[in-house]
Amino acid sequence: NIQTITTNENAPNVAIQSALFRVQLPNSDNTRLISIGQNTLAISVLRPYDGWESFRPRIEKALQAYWEIKAPVSVTRIGIRYINRIVSPLLEKEHNRFLVGITAQDAHIDATTLINFTRRGEYLKPDGTKLLVTQSTLQPVSPNTTEYLLDIDSVWDSKPIADRAQIMATAEQLHETEGAAFEALITDQARRLFDAG
Repeated sequence: NIQTITTNENAPNVAIQSALFRVQLPNSDNTRLISIGQNTLAISVLRPYDGWESFRPRIEKALQAYWEIKAPVSVTRIGIRYINRIVSPLLEKEHNRFLVGITAQDAHIDATTLINFTRRGEYLKPDGTKLLVTQSTLQPVSPNTTEYLLDIDSVWDSKPIADRAQIMATAEQLHETEGAAFEALITDQARRLFDAG
């Protein structure tokens, strides 16, 4: 990023600012993405998500390539994040049919119907793992449906990790933590929607 600063007509000054940027490397249909920035590597996948057993090797391969080029001394933050969109084929008034603990009674407001909500929590496990959870209603894409967001981000940033095998072991642990949180936050009715597609 180059910026020209003019103090008077005859003497312009040039200031060079280093801006944060990322190089994004998508696949041909833009459903898989590797994003590389200053001290940052992100591996993303959009629908259709073909499971951790396919995603994990892509993480390992990208990490190996990044390590060979950048050779970082240590990693200070690892995150595994799943952003789930739950689509009910009906207009719902009982949001707790899909997400655990979402009712008007939870807010202690009598004689009301909950129509929209956003709920965010940050949790800390004894091992230092953080869970950032967001649940909310979304604007539906199709009429006469109801959509929900369940965003679960499991994060390790307690201490730097310098070993690639330990980085992958930590990613595996974060994936398990995210999976357990997901299962605890959805209902059987939501599971049926996921199983259907």
